[in-house]
Amino acid sequence: MAQTQFPISAPSGVAATDDPDTPCRCSGTGCRHAVVCEQDDNGEACPDRMLHADRYPGSMLCLTTWRDEYVYDTCDRVRDRSVELPEIPWG
Repeated sequence: MAQTQFPISAPSGVAATDDPDTPCRCSGTGCRHAVVCEQDDNGEACPDRMLHADRYPGSMLCLTTWRDEYVYDTCDRVRDRSVELPEIPWG
């Protein structure tokens, strides 16, 4: 199955929805697009907002587990997280 790609360049070079003020192009379910970062890598307050870069299958055994990849709007950090989407199986 093809990955969902959002064809806009992001600071880290992965594709992303580049405006945190616009709705994300994914299903919206479980998405953390535009959520403000709580802490940077040093544990300090951070004003960056996450941009949803990619969503792909997150498990070889569970068809409802997805992996979301996020970049931040003002730095080169990349984060990912698992999300369970029972209403949107990937298989």
